[in-house]
Amino acid sequence: PSEWQWGAVYSFSPTGTATTTTPTPTSTSTGDWILVQADSACRGANPSDNSVAYYVVILAASLEECQRQCSRNPRRCRGVEFNSTGRCEIWTRPNGIQSVATVAGFECYRNVQHPVFSDIISSFQGGPGTACRGDNTTDISPSHYRKGSAHSIENCQSQCESDATCKGINFNSAAHECLIWTHIIGATVPGTSDTCLSFV
Repeated sequence: PSEWQWGAVYSFSPTGTATTTTPTPTSTSTGDWILVQADSACRGANPSDNSVAYYVVILAASLEECQRQCSRNPRRCRGVEFNSTGRCEIWTRPNGIQSVATVAGFECYRNVQHPVFSDIISSFQGGPGTACRGDNTTDISPSHYRKGSAHSIENCQSQCESDATCKGINFNSAAHECLIWTHIIGATVPGTSDTCLSFV
């Protein structure tokens, strides 16, 4: 299609074999990109992880156009997969492109300018088992975040990505609660069912 919407999913599953590589830096007029590997298709956590929920498929006249379309939504653009036929996968997976599979005729690029979710919070450790705080460990002002619900941490991350004011998330897996932090997260405290991640 010549037009696409974020969140739309089109099924396509090229087969390939596992491979590892050293990224090669490249630059384009639309931003900074890293070529993961030529003759390779983008993948998630491993070479067989190719869920159709990770990307949107559009048609693009060139690699540069594919990258430009991805860059239109910088908070969600993780990278692109491009084929000379004009097939362009715009990757929006929250954890980004972590692997590739060898597939002739495809190229996989990471976008190095988008914000990323991180468990490093100032001098504190975030991630599973931690709850977010503001300027210090006792700063939990309700004005720092908006409370919502999410069925998974990925869904909570997606809500953050769609909010231009989001600085991070606090997801509680027991309550299915998603706190969208709009204040800089500067500290964490232990939280049994919580996961605190900054988005910078």
